[in-house]
Amino acid sequence: MLNTLIHLTGQRVIFPFYHVVSNQKIPHISPLYRVKTVEAFKKDLEYLLRFYQPMDLKDVMDFLASGKQQSKPGFFLTFDDGLRPIFDVVRPILLEYGIPAAFFINPDFVDNKSMFFRYKAAILMDKLQPYSSIQTTALVNTLQIKDIKGFLLGIGYKQRHQLSKIAEIMEVDFAQYLKEVQPYMTLQEIRQLCQDGFYIGGHSLNHPLYSDINIEEQLSQTQASLTYIHHHIQSDYRIFAFPFTEYGVQAAFFKSAEADIFFGTAGLKNDPEPRLLHRIPMEIKGQSAQKILQSQYLYYAAKSLVGKNTIRR
Repeated sequence: MLNTLIHLTGQRVIFPFYHVVSNQKIPHISPLYRVKTVEAFKKDLEYLLRFYQPMDLKDVMDFLASGKQQSKPGFFLTFDDGLRPIFDVVRPILLEYGIPAAFFINPDFVDNKSMFFRYKAAILMDKLQPYSSIQTTALVNTLQIKDIKGFLLGIGYKQRHQLSKIAEIMEVDFAQYLKEVQPYMTLQEIRQLCQDGFYIGGHSLNHPLYSDINIEEQLSQTQASLTYIHHHIQSDYRIFAFPFTEYGVQAAFFKSAEADIFFGTAGLKNDPEPRLLHRIPMEIKGQSAQKILQSQYLYYAAKSLVGKNTIRR
C-alpha cells in the first residue's frame, strides 16, 4: 500500500523524527507521551528500509537545492532535544543499521546544566502518581488548583518559573535530578556523534514555543544555538529544528534567520519557505511506522484534492 501512496502523491522524500528510544520508564518524558522501545524502534527502521533509502545531509541539501532525488524514495532521520538515550541506545542501533541522522540540541541543557520546562512538569506529574488521596487533597488545598496535572501541562514557557515553586512544595529537587539522572548528553558525547558521522543542529537555547515569543527573541534563540554548535563542533553546515513547532513563525523570520535548512513538525506538508522541510512525528500513541506513514500519505492525498496541503504564511 505504501508504494502506491508514494507514487500517488509524488512525495518520495520524507523526514521522520523522534526524541528518544528506551526500554525503561523515563520520569521526565513518560507522563507526556509513550516512549518507543528498542524493539519498536528497530521495527520502524526495518519498515522504513523496505520502502526508502537512507539519506545523508548532502543528499538532503541536493534535494533542497535542485529537487535531485535518488532512484529509490529516501528518508532522513532526525532526533530532537539531545537526550542521553540518544547516545546510549539510539547511536549503536543507527551504527548497526548504517543509517545517517541529525540530532538537534539545546545548548542550555548540554552537560545537564538545566532542563526543558516541559520535562520539569513531567517529573512533577510522575511524583504525583504514588500520592494517596489525602496527600493529593492536601496539595490541591496548598496550591489552590483542582486539576494539578492539567495545570502542570498548561504551564508555558513564560510561566515556567511556577514549576520551581511547585517543586519546592512537593519536595522535588530539579538540580539533584539533573545530577543523578543526567537526562541530557554531554558535549563530549555530542562530539563523539560527530566523529561517528552524524550531524548536529540547533534547537533554540532553551526550547520556547516560538509563537509565544517575539521575532527578535526567535532570531536570538535560533542564531545563538547555531553559533554554539559552530563554535563547539566546527561544523560547515547550519541546520535548525524548531522547538515544538514552526507554527506561528512568520515569513519575516526566514528573511533574517541564517541557516542552510530549517526543519518543522507539520508532517507531510509543503511550505512556501524553500529552506523549510516538514518532518513526520513518529511517537504517536505507540503507533507503528507503518500506521503513521500510511495515515500521513492518506491525509496528504485528501488535502491535495482541496488544495490544502501547503502551509500558508
